[in-house]
Amino acid sequence: MPSPSSIFSFKRSNPLAGLLLFALAVLAIETALAFLPQNTLITALGSIHVPEKSADWQVMGDSVAEGGIRAEQLAASLSPETSVANVAVSASGPELPYFLLQRQLAAGVAPRAILYAPSPHTFGTRRVALLVGAFATWPEIGEIAASGIEPFEVLYGVLCKLSHSLRHREQLAEVLKGRSTAADAERAVAVGKNPTAQGKETAFPLSRVHPMYRKSFTTNPFNLHFSQKFLGEARARDIPVYWVSMPVLEVINETRAPFHFEDDYQRFLKANAEHYGVTLLMPHSAVFPPVNFKDYAHLNAQGAELFTDMLGQQLKQTLPARAR
Repeated sequence: MPSPSSIFSFKRSNPLAGLLLFALAVLAIETALAFLPQNTLITALGSIHVPEKSADWQVMGDSVAEGGIRAEQLAASLSPETSVANVAVSASGPELPYFLLQRQLAAGVAPRAILYAPSPHTFGTRRVALLVGAFATWPEIGEIAASGIEPFEVLYGVLCKLSHSLRHREQLAEVLKGRSTAADAERAVAVGKNPTAQGKETAFPLSRVHPMYRKSFTTNPFNLHFSQKFLGEARARDIPVYWVSMPVLEVINETRAPFHFEDDYQRFLKANAEHYGVTLLMPHSAVFPPVNFKDYAHLNAQGAELFTDMLGQQLKQTLPARAR
């Protein structure tokens, strides 16, 4: 008769021992990681809430639009009765507005018009696992999986949704390497080495421009699929979409020039405008000097104020008074 402790024997005749110890180790690790502070990117996507009421104008995009378009300032420049809500989300890609709009439609709080301001480079990024693991509900994951695009990324996202160790994979790797963790992966690669106070010149050397800005404009099939579904859904619901190109730093514009990035992006914009009835509002990215940026991608307070004023003026010139 085997002793009660024989379950912990690693003899070939008792394979349950290894499985049990493995399960206990996983349970202990997952329980311990549950007490760690959540990854900033995951927190940003996981804390998105559907607005409580419809807005006349709703800004949708990523962190560049989140900090670069001031809702209250824009509303004030249009009319006292106009409401503007900025629901742009850090770390998101051009596919996320589709799912957010779907949730708003289900809740009966869809906006009357949308200012869509995605960062062009995000169309070529792969954020499927992040979207699935941090934002999507199970029914939304079903729709994502049904698209048949990036199935392994979808599966990895599901595993991340169920596992603390996978969600904290990058953080754990940095700790094991003895490095400090970055709060925002996108900002970590974009931030200048020695940013100065607002209103003063900040050094953004060409040598520190991240590789994601050193290539041509591309579209990932997943991002393209759901961004097109977003535009199609808005059109079907008679929600006008105004596509806004956010300003870029001088050095980023110079870096992209050899790759004909802007020309390719303009063709992409025009194709969407023709197919989905999108209005191109300020279609060409304004080139701002370093004084208006806090890093290689994001406007500082001064830059955001300047651009929001430009956007408000453009809207007033584009729209009849009754539509503001």
